[in-house]
Amino acid sequence: MSLTLYAFQADFRRFKAEIAATYNGVTLTTPKFVAGQDDATPEFIAMNPLGKVPVLQTAEGVIFESNAIARYVAGLRRDSELLGASYYESGLVDSWLDFCSNEIELPACLWVYPVLGLAEYDADLFAQAKTDLFAGLATLESHLLLNTYLVGNAITLADIVMASALLYPFKFVLDGNCRKRFPSVVRWFTTLVNQPEFVKSMGEVTLCQQQIQPAGAAKGGKKGGKKGQQKGQQKGKAAPKKKAAKKKAVAPPPAPKKELGPVDKLKKLPRSKFSMMAWLKEYMGHNEDKSFAQAMPWFFENFDSEGWSVWFMKYKFGEANKTDFFAGNQMSGFFQRGSEMVKPNLLFGQVLAYNSGSYFDIEGAVIIRGKSLEPLLESNASAGSYDFEAYDNSNEEHRARLTALWCTQYGQQFKGFEVDDTRDSVTCH
Repeated sequence: MSLTLYAFQADFRRFKAEIAATYNGVTLTTPKFVAGQDDATPEFIAMNPLGKVPVLQTAEGVIFESNAIARYVAGLRRDSELLGASYYESGLVDSWLDFCSNEIELPACLWVYPVLGLAEYDADLFAQAKTDLFAGLATLESHLLLNTYLVGNAITLADIVMASALLYPFKFVLDGNCRKRFPSVVRWFTTLVNQPEFVKSMGEVTLCQQQIQPAGAAKGGKKGGKKGQQKGQQKGKAAPKKKAAKKKAVAPPPAPKKELGPVDKLKKLPRSKFSMMAWLKEYMGHNEDKSFAQAMPWFFENFDSEGWSVWFMKYKFGEANKTDFFAGNQMSGFFQRGSEMVKPNLLFGQVLAYNSGSYFDIEGAVIIRGKSLEPLLESNASAGSYDFEAYDNSNEEHRARLTALWCTQYGQQFKGFEVDDTRDSVTCH
């Protein structure tokens, strides 16, 4: 049987079908699928007009939606009883699949995606997602207190789908304090993810030790929140107004000058001998043959350390990047959220990802207007997820390191590792 699963490498929805296939001894072909690239090809759009993954291509046609795909794969062998040992149990499996979609998967994504940089942080949605997920977990806790698995006495598709939806919450946000509230769920989850069929797709699962917060949460940032009531508001009838005494007209005070933001202040800096436009022309002039290193002598000669600064950067949470999918989203997010500096040509840089062992490290370098890192940290919510080190243009080791970070491309070597992906400020905007 020919089955091809198109899905992003680290998407938990992919694991639903993969684990079911492993239990049933079904072979799935899973080609590498890159967001924003493979899902935009005419061939893929013709196959799935929705333009979404996962998608399962069979000899008879295409199946879409992750639960439908998983149910199809699970049903290819009846003796495995992944869909239940009876018609009644099959109905229970479907019940838990619907419960998972509405009560677990949705709030889990709203909580975890901002943490991983896959969605914008909204304080109200973020708080509600926690409340909703805890409510769903409480229902699971009550059921699993008296049951080993969700349906019957063996692992079914209900367990596979539920554990897949809870994988990233358990890895990144459900720390020890959270898990104390749901001991039966923890017992059930750890039992499942240590089964060889789960390990084959998910790898070794390490439970969250410290809850990761989304960029912007530490500063109390809030998007879309409601304004509170003003102080001094009182209920009931208003007190009768006293007749105001006539006062001599006084000219209103002048309106206070609007304070410039950190990026606006950069635009007011004295003219620099280093021209970003000239550098971009020099650098991108080598785009066709990717010989970017030939542009670096120009940079070293024209760099102005009084008007600009260069910073090496490394992602703090590399252990969270178990796949190139997550790494790629983190890298793109950095430049997309930094558009306030990128678009007016106040920032240029490149970041790259490489597999250093069990996860993907992200390193890069940026040049920004001015000598301070603060404008970048204040204007880019993703910047707080990186450690920064100042660059010295007179240091030969720094020059070599900067050349490697700005000029190394996909498939080339960096620190002895093959570069899996790169993102730069030019192509991300």
